[in-house]
Amino acid sequence: MAFEIFNIEIPNGRDELERLNRFIETHRVVSTQHQVVTRDNIPYVCFCLEYTNGLVSEPTDKQQPREERKDAWTTLTTEERTVFNQIRELRNSIAIQEHVKSFVVFTNDQLAEMVKQRVTTLEAMKEIPDIGKSRLEKYCPRMLELLKQIFGGKEGTAVPGEGLLSPEGENEAPR
Repeated sequence: MAFEIFNIEIPNGRDELERLNRFIETHRVVSTQHQVVTRDNIPYVCFCLEYTNGLVSEPTDKQQPREERKDAWTTLTTEERTVFNQIRELRNSIAIQEHVKSFVVFTNDQLAEMVKQRVTTLEAMKEIPDIGKSRLEKYCPRMLELLKQIFGGKEGTAVPGEGLLSPEGENEAPR
């Protein structure tokens, strides 16, 4: 990772602002921080941009522009959306515990695939795109535990809610 710093004078920093915008258009910016500072009684906005060394490229087939990609949510049935919400809550909880962004644990597309394929085994989890060894070891055990509860441990045959047991041992629908 590399960093670039821009100091834009308020309100006369048009040239530096244009340089900042050109930089953002031509680099893969990972994160930004900004702060208002005063130097010699002149206010500035200082931007610190963290970026990768690769230049911005045209999207590949796998990386379609956001407006052309289908949202994972829209591909699910109403029943599948209920399950998606349950596993998304677990994903978000794991992300908070691990101090990472939610998509680092699993992306929405991966969650949708888990639901559509009714994944309940590690072998089935390996078939989902971009779930590598690290995710399999770190996050899949907790996710599979919930998926087995939801799908009843029978891949491809269970109905969401059938596998959830009440304390008395009776099946109950998810809340």
